[in-house]
Amino acid sequence: SAGQTMTPDEVQQYNSLEEEMKVLTPGGDNPIPPSKFDWVFQWACILSLPCVPYFLILIIKAKKQVYRLDDEGALHLPENEGGTWLAQDIVDIDMSRWMKKSIAHVVHTDNRKAKLDDYIHQDMAKIVGTLAHRFHPELWDEEARQIKKDGAQSGEASSQDHEAEITPDEGETGNKTDSNPDI
Repeated sequence: SAGQTMTPDEVQQYNSLEEEMKVLTPGGDNPIPPSKFDWVFQWACILSLPCVPYFLILIIKAKKQVYRLDDEGALHLPENEGGTWLAQDIVDIDMSRWMKKSIAHVVHTDNRKAKLDDYIHQDMAKIVGTLAHRFHPELWDEEARQIKKDGAQSGEASSQDHEAEITPDEGETGNKTDSNPDI
């Protein structure tokens, strides 16, 4: 009840708890409550969770896609993007977005286009470079680097040619061999 005095054990326990509180709150100040932004940000993260499966599906689909350019110049695309285009069926490559976005579009004789994205599919530059050099040798080298007017090349140089198949994130695995320059 109110007005009772504490026993010596209770006083000692109170003092030890008070010392622990001073360690937890330096200077004896109360802890700072979280800002209102913390709650908003937490709810934004929670509400974005339903989007995770969508992006996982995109990643899985991208990993299954394989692009290949064989020795005869035929471009092998994933089935949902057109299958195999023979060398004589490829009429041009649109490199207008290559230097900004690392995206090129290969043009078929019937005006279909296939998007080649080096951001999603690592080392796609090997295929793009080979095709760009074939159709525009005065503008692009075989490593998809733009050739400047004075003969110098822009962009980063690739150190070696790699295996023909290109899959996403293959550049990080290190499972390529130096076999042929055909991408």
